[in-house]
Amino acid sequence: IASALLGPWQAMVVILIKNILHIFLFRNPATPIGELANIIATTAFALPFGFIYRKYKSKFKNIFTAFIISGGVATVSITVIAYLSNLFIICPVYFKYLLKIPFDRNFTIGYANASLLFNFIQGIIIALLSTPVIIALRKSFHNLDNN
Repeated sequence: IASALLGPWQAMVVILIKNILHIFLFRNPATPIGELANIIATTAFALPFGFIYRKYKSKFKNIFTAFIISGGVATVSITVIAYLSNLFIICPVYFKYLLKIPFDRNFTIGYANASLLFNFIQGIIIALLSTPVIIALRKSFHNLDNN
């Protein structure tokens, strides 16, 4: 939502603040790893969504076309980036620093493969749920820009 209303780089600030606060408010040994995964996945969705939506929102007669294109690209992005980060960053770090057991490549591949469908569905849900919120709020943000 912040990416569409404020811009992709401003959304990055929101993402970082939210995750830093979460680390300090919910102290748990797994929290930093989960927050890293959240930063990666949220960024993978927010940046393409924001850049594409902001570029095309005025080029189409129907704003829903901009939502469909930006939401579709962002969904593919979160699916691919989250898969790769689970495979090469999140699972290896989780095994080494939290579980303190040897890295299990088969488990990691299985987990990353299972996360593909989850992240794809998550991307679709985020795109669908954020659309009416952005439409409702964009008039307010547009009025702020004009004052």
